[in-house]
Amino acid sequence: MYENQESDEMKKKYTADELIDRVHLRYGDSRRYVVFNQVAAGTGAHAYSWIDAMVLHLWPSDGLIRSAFEVKVSRNDFLAELQKPGKNNWCREYCHEFWFVATQDVIKEDELPAGDGWLCPRGPGLAIVRHASRKQDTKVDDSIVASLARSMQKRYSVECNNIKKNVLAESHEYKKAKVYIEAVERFAKSHGKSFRNWGDDAVENVLTVLNECTSDIEIQYEREHVVQRLRAFQERLIDITDEVVMLAAIGLLEADDTGKYILDNWGYSKDEAVIMARETLKKNRYRDNGVNLKRKKEGYEFIIETAKNLLQSKKEQP
Repeated sequence: MYENQESDEMKKKYTADELIDRVHLRYGDSRRYVVFNQVAAGTGAHAYSWIDAMVLHLWPSDGLIRSAFEVKVSRNDFLAELQKPGKNNWCREYCHEFWFVATQDVIKEDELPAGDGWLCPRGPGLAIVRHASRKQDTKVDDSIVASLARSMQKRYSVECNNIKKNVLAESHEYKKAKVYIEAVERFAKSHGKSFRNWGDDAVENVLTVLNECTSDIEIQYEREHVVQRLRAFQERLIDITDEVVMLAAIGLLEADDTGKYILDNWGYSKDEAVIMARETLKKNRYRDNGVNLKRKKEGYEFIIETAKNLLQSKKEQP
């Protein structure tokens, strides 16, 4: 069964982050160890090389040692490391132990540099394939101290951000606030406005933009109201013009015998004729200003001409 488990571990592929997580798990007792991720050779111009993880042993019984961990996820990655033997010399000078962390298909034990250890994934943690030799003649200077502090500060920032995200993700009030902010931003954007900042004066900024938006709405409403009034006035003006033309036409009909003949034969009184003409105009109205009046005039002239012809034909009958 152990052989089957070992075979499965060899087949499984790990990411660098997964192997670093196992380093954290192995040295997870915060009273005894401090784990640093991505430690550089120094800060500023001295940050020319990095080690994946470094562990400080805090107990005197452990020797107060420092251990370095280089993660390798592929065979080519490990072979490339061997081609640069001086790459991590700075780390070997600062640390008492140097370890590689990789699966068994990545490293062959006889290829390891002298004194380096090897940790391999097994079960949920890491197992020692080869122990690292412990050095005694190490050094500590301000450069490495600054680098460790930088690494811890980055890790602290990441963890604080993760905690913040988790807390906010579960906060009902935060979700409501996000909805309100998005709604206000969309409302402002629909009116061509935007927020200049969400700093200390964010409340005043929001109120100013909302006042500008609502002011635009009021102006637009008043504009539409005026346009509606003008349209109603125009409609009424056309109605009045139509009636004036009708009355003028009726007056023309009454002015001579032909017109009286038309009125008599239609059987309408003057008032009835006006009503009938108004209804006809409403059904067949042209809104073309001068063209409108011209067509109506032509229509009345046609009626008068037709009436004259009828009257003439009656007179010619024996």
